[in-house]
Amino acid sequence: MNIQAGLRILFVEDIPEDAEMAAYELKRAGLRFEHRLVDTKEDFLAVFPAFGPTLVISDYSMPRFDGMKALQLAREMDHNIPFIILTGSKNEETAVACLKAGASDYVIKSHMGRLPFAVREALDHARALAEREATLAALRESEESYRTLADSGQALSWTSDTERLRTWFNKPWLEFTGRGPEREKGDGWTAGVHPEDLRTCLEAFDRAFGRRERYSVEFRLLRRDGEYRRLQELGSPRYAANGSFIGYIGHCLDVTERAVAEERTRRALEEKEALLRELFHRTRNNMQVIMAILSFEADVARDDKVTRLVHETNDRIMSMSLVHRKLYESQDLSRIDLREYVDDLVSLLVQDPSFAGERVAVKVEVQPVSVLIDTAMPLALILNELLTNAFRHAFPEPRTGTVSVRLDKDPGGRINLEVSDDGVGLPPGLDHLSCGTLGFQLVRGLVQEQIGGTMTMESDGGLACRVSFDEPEALKRV
Repeated sequence: MNIQAGLRILFVEDIPEDAEMAAYELKRAGLRFEHRLVDTKEDFLAVFPAFGPTLVISDYSMPRFDGMKALQLAREMDHNIPFIILTGSKNEETAVACLKAGASDYVIKSHMGRLPFAVREALDHARALAEREATLAALRESEESYRTLADSGQALSWTSDTERLRTWFNKPWLEFTGRGPEREKGDGWTAGVHPEDLRTCLEAFDRAFGRRERYSVEFRLLRRDGEYRRLQELGSPRYAANGSFIGYIGHCLDVTERAVAEERTRRALEEKEALLRELFHRTRNNMQVIMAILSFEADVARDDKVTRLVHETNDRIMSMSLVHRKLYESQDLSRIDLREYVDDLVSLLVQDPSFAGERVAVKVEVQPVSVLIDTAMPLALILNELLTNAFRHAFPEPRTGTVSVRLDKDPGGRINLEVSDDGVGLPPGLDHLSCGTLGFQLVRGLVQEQIGGTMTMESDGGLACRVSFDEPEALKRV
């Protein structure tokens, strides 16, 4: 799947108007894409390979098809394809089942405004997977090149004739095995190959020989002291001056210590990657399920206050989910780059339909500052609360203005965050220290109890909230 190519979305939907509404929401959020629409299994199987979608958005239940079957078919054709269930069903058990089956997300049609966020999350995750696979492919290619050793004085070298029989062995080979050249020539050298590796070794040579290709294979060879050592062998076809094929030449390097170290490193990396993937997916899926359940309960309640509280809670969950995504993308698994995080959080918040983008500008000035994950999580919630408060209350219609975010680290190592606006400020007589709103209570508690910092507010021609704290020294977690 080419994540870097133009975005192509395949809608699986039996109601064209719903697909058009979803496309409209995505375009309104700034996404540019091509799309196709299908509603049967036959059309899906025909369009998918020809169109090559980057993303699939499918209804859960249709008269002639269903989303779970579409998900299964999509995974069979492209195991990394992002797949989002978009449905009118408000059943939390269905949402959990879809996510467990491998869906990237579950979006209710009545909450279509969340679809752009779900699409971007799914594409980001797919991009990370594609980059990881490309890195592994590059490593495999570099391994091939690494095996090529031009210095026969260090390598164990040999040549063969056109009948696959070995005709010559260099001095390092003979010193390694402790056997004379006459015992090694022909197929005598195979007596020193470990019995468990002999078939693999010979098959690799025979397969390449028939195709006149280079090959690489690892096998264990008995050293003169009775110890089997692991060798990496690279073989290449040889040609005479007139271009005729005259056999093969091979070079072997003792890679026993490197192989042991690589195996140890590989296992450690696999365990680390597995732990990280499991942590990321479990956390993200749990957060998505929580958001879906909250939205479902808000719909059932049909109360504006409940709906507003659910929306605010979902924003907080989203800010925490973004921290986990940044942790997943980071090579340093104990720290988060705040500059990237602030940019991404602001981008997500301004996509909210309640943000008056035509009247409010956002200015971000963030220095490269990284913090431990223990600090990043409460700081994410603090920043989310301050920004959403400014976006929602600082500029009642028709007022215009600017919200500014500044973050830096002073020479003493103290981190300073400021969110300010030139809006209406706090109502007269309101003291933020005694204000009982959930937002102010949450910010105060996070600043004082979670990051051990201080917070000040000034309401003069707008509102400026300043948070300052020292990050405690801590060891890396992973």
